[in-house]
Amino acid sequence: MLSILIPTFNYNCTLLVKDLHLQAIDVGIPFEIIVAEDGSTLFVAENSEITILPFCQHFVLKKNIGRAANRNFLAKQAKYENLLFIDCDSKIVKHDFLKKYTSHFGKIILGGRIYNAPSDNNHTLLPKYGQKERITNEQEGYLFTSPNFLIPKSIFNEVLFDEKITLYGHEDTLFGCNLQAKGFKFFLIDNPVLHIQIEDNFSFLKKTELSIDNLWELVQKKSNKKLKDVSTLYKYYQNLHKFKIDTIIAKIFMGTKTILQKQLYSSNPSLFIFNCYKIGYLCHISNNKKTFCHK
Repeated sequence: MLSILIPTFNYNCTLLVKDLHLQAIDVGIPFEIIVAEDGSTLFVAENSEITILPFCQHFVLKKNIGRAANRNFLAKQAKYENLLFIDCDSKIVKHDFLKKYTSHFGKIILGGRIYNAPSDNNHTLLPKYGQKERITNEQEGYLFTSPNFLIPKSIFNEVLFDEKITLYGHEDTLFGCNLQAKGFKFFLIDNPVLHIQIEDNFSFLKKTELSIDNLWELVQKKSNKKLKDVSTLYKYYQNLHKFKIDTIIAKIFMGTKTILQKQLYSSNPSLFIFNCYKIGYLCHISNNKKTFCHK
């Protein structure tokens, strides 16, 4: 009845699989766990050991096909109607994690993700931002996120992740937009996994820039216009562009970028500064692109 699907890239997910396997046995329903390596060169041998466990499979994709395509691949291999996607760098923190999902079969459910306190002064930005993002999602509504979600296979196959998205970021946001466009609703429950692979502040800021680059490129395509309406960051940008001050913001950003980065690399990064950095970066790249599409 449940296919647990874990996309992975250069990460040892054996402990995650073992924890899930034990819980699945305790729940007592038919299940399978499938891991797919997205062109991994590390930990492949270690992850292959999961096949010793009953009902576990391990696929090794020779080429890196991207997060979107790998999730589609996993869904195609699944034999049960209920699909539970979990990112490889997760830890199960609740003893009834899988049992809680069984009462939601047939629905689209986001379990969410939590973070431990920063391990040192170089790993402060992601946990602080992640915790704030979860609280905001609970209080004000939420975007679709993919680290930990349950979905019927029939619905997944009707929407699928956009495999043309090979760069980092927003493939899950777009997937959520497409679900809603087809009339499907998704819900957030309190059933998180713990994110255990925490990037340092420098790396997380670089990934944030990549995500904003991808957001800009995606919005320029007619088929992805709905992203403009769900991305808070892009809506801020549109207001700045409407009043013709995005160019000014871009110039201010470039003049203060180093100062902003220094604060964000600190032991106590400001989320207000982080948001200013993101909108400044988006204004900067939009003013340096040859193709504009704001309508």
